[in-house]
Amino acid sequence: MTFRFLTLLLVLATASVTFGYEYPLSSSMVRDACLLGSSSNGEPDKTLAEYTHVLPGLKVEMFSTTVSIETPYTQVTQYCRQKLNYSVQDAEKDFRDRPMQFRIHMEIYFNPSHSTPDNLHDLKIRFGQDDEEIVPVLVGSEPLWAPHNDTDYVESIGERVDFGVKAGEISSTDLNVEIDTYDSHHAHTIFDLTHLK
Repeated sequence: MTFRFLTLLLVLATASVTFGYEYPLSSSMVRDACLLGSSSNGEPDKTLAEYTHVLPGLKVEMFSTTVSIETPYTQVTQYCRQKLNYSVQDAEKDFRDRPMQFRIHMEIYFNPSHSTPDNLHDLKIRFGQDDEEIVPVLVGSEPLWAPHNDTDYVESIGERVDFGVKAGEISSTDLNVEIDTYDSHHAHTIFDLTHLK
């Protein structure tokens, strides 16, 4: 009986540590995010790297497409990381009941059909969870250029795109991201929000 009880405690303790995406953020999640952000070891970089996926199927030369997400948890982590003398109590006060967005940043590398100030017309981008489409708000976009001298003429090699979604519209299930280009290239990735906070 004692062994079963200890096993149950171990399972419950592990489960509380592995909760994924949550919004609104609980005090313990804000505390955890702030402690991670204020850590001076390599743990913040290692953890935040999980929120960026590289999609090698869409690339130009050495540049591969990336998709990054910023959850409320990672936003608190980054905020605490940039502040000096910022306490967990400050973070709990500042982020309690604060409306937040779920942000999606993309650097999509492909050969646009023609160079214009906007390459979005060449892309079809879809987001979804649980077989339901999520329609984010376009926050901004701009062409991507290969490194070059100021006097060189270069054509765009892609598009940087930023989206926002009300954080409460995202659930702790897989987030599917699909990108299609005008010339039939396709890329797909899944963010596991049962694991990512």
